[in-house]
Amino acid sequence: MADNCLPTTADRRRGRATDPLIVTVARRWAPFGAVPGDEILVTFGIGEQVFYERLRSYLKDDSATAHIPADERKILQRLPLRPVPPRRSLRR
Repeated sequence: MADNCLPTTADRRRGRATDPLIVTVARRWAPFGAVPGDEILVTFGIGEQVFYERLRSYLKDDSATAHIPADERKILQRLPLRPVPPRRSLRR
């Protein structure tokens, strides 16, 4: 499995420079059913909910994910295989 995590110029223009890296991390953890929340937070500085929203959004772009086999794309679209805790507001 090739790890192509370099963002394209189009990704940078759309503010999606980290999305290829999100796919790379998701591919690495897919056999385990989910990327650990602490890994997501440390690597991307976002919560699990946002991570999986961005992953699904990126996977909808066929031109960006053409290098990922269709069966693997389907697995990635089903991640996480466990419930994700809801977003918590930082405001009190």
